[in-house]
Amino acid sequence: MGSIASKLRDLGGFRNLRGLFFLDLAVLTTSLGFFFLIFLLKIPTDIQDHVYYLKLMLAGDHYLANFLFYLAVWALAFFQSNPYMLIGACILVLGASIWLKFRISLAFLIKFQNPRKTISPLTLPLTLTLLTATCLPGPKNFVIGQFSPTLWHNSTLIFLMPFVLILFWQSVRFLQNPSLKLALWMSLFSVLGVLVKPSFFFCFGVVFPLFSLARFGLKKTFWWSLIPVVLGAAFTLGEFWFIYLQNSYSSVAPDTSGITIAPFHVWQHHSPNLLWSLLASIAFPLSLLFAYPQQAFKSLWLRYSWALMAVSLLIFILLTETGPREYDCNFAWQAYISNYLLFLVSAANWMKWQTWRAKDKVVLGVLGLHVLAGLCYLGRILLDGNYY
Repeated sequence: MGSIASKLRDLGGFRNLRGLFFLDLAVLTTSLGFFFLIFLLKIPTDIQDHVYYLKLMLAGDHYLANFLFYLAVWALAFFQSNPYMLIGACILVLGASIWLKFRISLAFLIKFQNPRKTISPLTLPLTLTLLTATCLPGPKNFVIGQFSPTLWHNSTLIFLMPFVLILFWQSVRFLQNPSLKLALWMSLFSVLGVLVKPSFFFCFGVVFPLFSLARFGLKKTFWWSLIPVVLGAAFTLGEFWFIYLQNSYSSVAPDTSGITIAPFHVWQHHSPNLLWSLLASIAFPLSLLFAYPQQAFKSLWLRYSWALMAVSLLIFILLTETGPREYDCNFAWQAYISNYLLFLVSAANWMKWQTWRAKDKVVLGVLGLHVLAGLCYLGRILLDGNYY
């Protein structure tokens, strides 16, 4: 047992580079294999739709303001419009995105433990489990109506996650030790994220400046923090104009789609039990909150993560699209993203606080249920062809 723990510790601390290479290869090939099966088995997801949108754009029939994912796929297809090359490039982009999500999450968990001067043998297993953890099954659908920390059916969300993780990490670093240079780096990833999918910026643009104002007041560091927010907001407004006012979606008739305030309208459509849907989504971070309430309250990382999740939910609760996309849950994406950040930060803090008392086993058991649900969900996608 000691030998296994030692090997995990070495691998988690990047000292066993050969072992890390094989782990990287396993994550990458597994991800590529999964997305290949999505196309091979013709499982209907947003991924095929996004490849179709790219074909329309290349033909001049369809335009999207959030173009970065499509540009990455087209570039990897050597700027060709051959459908098989586009599909292959899409698989490569998505597989690489999952690998980057794994690598950044692993680096975060390792960096988070630095004050302890040792790397926990739990680091790698927890990072891998976070890749598969999903919400517990909902009252109507498996994930739609809930807010899974991991989704496998939407290309732009998968591609967005590495950008979000870096922006999130940078933003907390700014709150701890602000600098103009860091604000400028945040601006880059804020804009890149919006150009992939603006969803996370909806909550980030609210929460980050509020935390910055609370910590710095009206000092110059607060004004620095507004640089990524203002730039991200400018690009988001540009996309809003392009999508809703210019009606860039050729599949939607003009003047039939917009945004309105309708509390709980979309959520109630997809879930007959909102409380269960919420608890099924955040059971693991909630269990940590109950197990370590004092430590959790003092943790900037956790307060910030919970605030992002709360604002994400509030946006989904209040806003809905009108017209053909009314029930498409396009104002729910930020909740899926924020929940992964909440899971990641909760896992990092649990490793830091745990002493293997009974409450720690309960917290780990709840995370295990999320992982088991995630494995069952992956099996359901491949066997039943249903990602709902």
